[in-house]
Amino acid sequence: MLTGQLTTLSKILAAAVIDLSPKAQLVNAAYSRKGFFADFSFKDPLIEKQLPAVRARMNELIRGEEIELSEMMAGNLSQYLKENCQIVRAHFAKKHKGDLVPVIKIGPFFDYSLDPIEKNVQNISFQLLKIHTISPLEFRGHMETIVRIEGALSNQKKIQDHLEIGKELFSYEPNGPTAFPEPLTLFWHPKGVRLRDQLIRDWQAWVEEAGFAVVDSESNTLSYRKMFAKPARIAGWDRCDNENFSNGLLNHHRALKDALFSRGGEKECDFLLQFIVKTINILGLKWKAYLLRPIRGKRSNGFAACEKVLRSALDREKIPFEMRFSEKGERHARVEFSVEDPFGFEWTGPYLMIEEQGELYSYELTLLNSLERVIALLLEEQQNPEIH
Repeated sequence: MLTGQLTTLSKILAAAVIDLSPKAQLVNAAYSRKGFFADFSFKDPLIEKQLPAVRARMNELIRGEEIELSEMMAGNLSQYLKENCQIVRAHFAKKHKGDLVPVIKIGPFFDYSLDPIEKNVQNISFQLLKIHTISPLEFRGHMETIVRIEGALSNQKKIQDHLEIGKELFSYEPNGPTAFPEPLTLFWHPKGVRLRDQLIRDWQAWVEEAGFAVVDSESNTLSYRKMFAKPARIAGWDRCDNENFSNGLLNHHRALKDALFSRGGEKECDFLLQFIVKTINILGLKWKAYLLRPIRGKRSNGFAACEKVLRSALDREKIPFEMRFSEKGERHARVEFSVEDPFGFEWTGPYLMIEEQGELYSYELTLLNSLERVIALLLEEQQNPEIH
């Protein structure tokens, strides 16, 4: 997938910079909607005219060094990074204490990555775009200046946010600038209203056919579940204040998200996974499943038993999945489905979360997650407008 290629290029970028500037401290290396990047704390920062040398070193690493993937206990990983003078990354690795962490090795360079890695990047052409300073990092009581180097695939089109595509197709737009610090309310145009309402009607038909009772709890379906024991399966819509809600169109808008709850044993888990996969397939979206494991210190009581239930259900339903660590703050065992847009980027889609409650389990799930995001994905799939 595109995200795997971009993640790999970010690590190769980090390796090249550290080769050329051995005292550089890597802070982060990852993909973004624009391409890939690596952040550093420098004693002697690189400058723009050195980017060709960095790109040349990246090409040498791609041609001459094998990309090795393995796993390492977080404590050993942190110690290894510290011994190799990557103090910042060693500090971040400590968060995963007690866990096996995926690691990548490129020649002498060594790092960890919670995002997928694509080993075969020999035939990928890329460019380095710019080098600039971003927000400082507070580390061990000091504010460190952070320098970011950004790159992109040479043939990568400028990818617009779903919000921009929605505006071009006259579906929805915010009532203020995208940088506005407060949650934004979306204005729905007539075409957008028709699409939105049709999808909501379809969703209601699907959940009622599956035995869920649709309730209206003024955007607090979980509170309804806690107050009323019946019906056993309920479904509703929640409006999420989106300051840190990554599944909406923006980081600061109120996303409309469907929320479903049920109780039951392991057969209920099988049914709910079937239901999610059936829904994604009806929508015609490409997907991948991940079994998320929270950082050890944040796991709920009964986490191990709940994770076992999810893993067994995935196996019984023959749903292929990968293990992935979660840094989003979840405490419970969770299966998360990512959906892919036409450009190859993954977005968080449906999920199923489980919590132990006596002899039974409590399940929380979403079929669509962000309603606005799903509409944007469907429009992209069907219209695939030219991206400038």
